[in-house]
Amino acid sequence: MPVRSIPRSHRSVTGRQPVDGQRSVAVESSLERDFVLLCRFEPDFAGIEEQPVMIPVPGGRRYTPDFLVTWREPRPPDLVEVKYQADLATQADILRPKFAAAEAYGRDRGWQFQVATDKDTHRKEVFDIADLKADSDPAEAPPPAIDSLDEDDLAEAKRRLEVIKPLLSIGRGRTKAIDAIATEYGLGRRTIERWLHNYEARELLSDLAPQRRKRPMPTRLHPEVEALVAKVIEDFYLTKQNLSPRKAYETLKRLCAGIRRKPPHEETFRRRLDAVPEELKLRRRKGRKAARDRFAEVKGAFPGADFPLAVVQIDHTRLDIDLVDDDTRQPIGRPNLTLAIDVYSRMVTGFYLSLDPPNAFSVGMCIARSALDKDAHLDRLGIKGRWPVWGLPRRIHADNGKEFHSKTLDKACQQYGIAITWRPVKVSAYGFGASALDVGERLIDGLESPTTISAVRAGNPPPLTALLNHPNLFLWGDLDIAGFQIFMRARARLPALRLSAIYFPMLAHLKAGGGHPYVSLTGKAGQDRGFTSSDPIIAPLLDRCRSRAIDQEWVRAEDIRTNSLSPLGTPV
Repeated sequence: MPVRSIPRSHRSVTGRQPVDGQRSVAVESSLERDFVLLCRFEPDFAGIEEQPVMIPVPGGRRYTPDFLVTWREPRPPDLVEVKYQADLATQADILRPKFAAAEAYGRDRGWQFQVATDKDTHRKEVFDIADLKADSDPAEAPPPAIDSLDEDDLAEAKRRLEVIKPLLSIGRGRTKAIDAIATEYGLGRRTIERWLHNYEARELLSDLAPQRRKRPMPTRLHPEVEALVAKVIEDFYLTKQNLSPRKAYETLKRLCAGIRRKPPHEETFRRRLDAVPEELKLRRRKGRKAARDRFAEVKGAFPGADFPLAVVQIDHTRLDIDLVDDDTRQPIGRPNLTLAIDVYSRMVTGFYLSLDPPNAFSVGMCIARSALDKDAHLDRLGIKGRWPVWGLPRRIHADNGKEFHSKTLDKACQQYGIAITWRPVKVSAYGFGASALDVGERLIDGLESPTTISAVRAGNPPPLTALLNHPNLFLWGDLDIAGFQIFMRARARLPALRLSAIYFPMLAHLKAGGGHPYVSLTGKAGQDRGFTSSDPIIAPLLDRCRSRAIDQEWVRAEDIRTNSLSPLGTPV
C-alpha cells in the first residue's frame, strides 16, 4: 500500500501506468512512466509498488523512494529512485544523505537500492522478432462483457462507481477519504480499496460488477414482497413527497409487516432505487421543470458542450449517390452515411458508410472510428493528410431512432463511461402541469381573448388559425378535475379539439391504484371535486378521478410516442 499519494499536476505527466491487465501504479513524470513500462518487459519481473516506504533521514527529515520492484527468485527486490541524470549533479548535496539512508534501509531487509536515470529508461536495444512475446498472459481472464451482466449486477456496478467516484480525483489524503466513505456507506475499508483497485486498472464499469463465479443470481424475494417493492418505488418514492431512501424503506418495512413477510435488506432496496433512470427520478420527485433544466436541450448554446468531446452528435443521412455494380453496371443502391460531429469544435470525429439501413452496428462502428486514432484508417484509404481527433466522448447526443435505443449500445456506453441523451420526441403538447405558473389558465385566457397569440419555434410554420383548425388537434394534461375543466373551456373556442390517447396509460395506472389524493401537498386541494358534465367522454373521466389524480409528468416517453397521434375515445 503506498505511503504517499501522488497528486495530479498540470506541470508534469501524472496518472496511472498499467502493469498488467488487473493492476496499475501511480507515476508523476514521464521518466517514471517509461521506467514502469521497461520493467514490465523484464523476463523475471514479478511486481512493482509506487511510494512503498517512508525512510527516516538524519536531521528529522523523511524520504520516500519512487518504487519497490520485486523479481522472481532468486533475484532480490530493488528499492528504486528515478531521477534525471542532470538532477543528480545539481541536487547532490540534498540527495546524498537520502540515498545513504535508503541503502541502509534496504540492506536490513535484503533489498538493493538503485537509482534509475533517463540514460537507463531511454536506451535503445535491438531484439530478434522471434524472441518477442505478448505483453499480457494469454491465460489471464478478459474483462467481463458489459452486455453479459444482468440488470441487478449492472445496477450494483453503477452503485459501486458512485461510491468510489469522489476518491478517483484525490491525490493526497486518500487514506482519510477512504475511511470517510467507508463510514458514510457502512462498508469495510478493504472493500472500497478493492473496488478502487479493480476500477483504476482499466477504468471499465464492468470490473465493478459482482463476481458470481458463473452462478446465476438467485431471486430471493417472495413475489408479494417484489410487488410491494415496486409499489413503494412507484407510489411513494417517485412522487412529489420526495421521500428519502431511508423513509421509503421504512414504508416498505411497514407494508411487509402488514402481510407478515420479511422485508429485503436495505441495500437491496437501495439498489432498486439506483436502477431508476435519473431523468425519471428527477421528473417525478422534483417536477418537469427540474428535469428539463438538467436534461433537456435549450436553444442557443448547446448545454454541456464546453470543451472538445464533451458532446458528440451522431446522425445518419442517405447520400445522393447511386452506386453501380463493377461488372454489370447496374444500380445497387444509395449508401447511408453515419456521421459523428463534436459540438464544441464542429469537427467531424468519425463516420461509417454502408449500403445497409441505419442500425446499431453502423452506430457502433461510427463511435469506434470516432474514438480511435485516424492515421491507420487514412493509410488504408490512401489519403495523405492529418485528422487530429480521437478519444472517447463524455456524452453522445442522438435522435430517437431505434438504433440509438438498443441495449447493446446502451451497455457499451455504460462500460466506457459515455452518457447518451436523445432529442425530444416531436410532439406538439400544450401542457399545463406547472400549476405554480398557471399555464393552463393562461392558455385558456389567450384563446378566449380577442388578441392573437403566435408561437413560433423556427422556420415558416403555417398560420396559427390553420394549426388551431387542424382535424387532428389533441390536448393532454393532468388527469384531474381542473384538467378536464380546462379542456372544456378550450373546446368551446376550438370545436375540433379532442382529448389525446395519452390519457389511456394514465387511466390504467389510476385503475391499478396509482396516483395521489387531492391534498395541499400535491397542489390540488382547491379543485372543485363536485364538478359534473353531461359529455359522454368527460363524465366517466370525472368519475374516475374524483378521489385520486395523476400528473402528466408520470407519462413515459414511450407512451407519448405510441398514443400522441390518436384521440382518447370513450374510456372503458
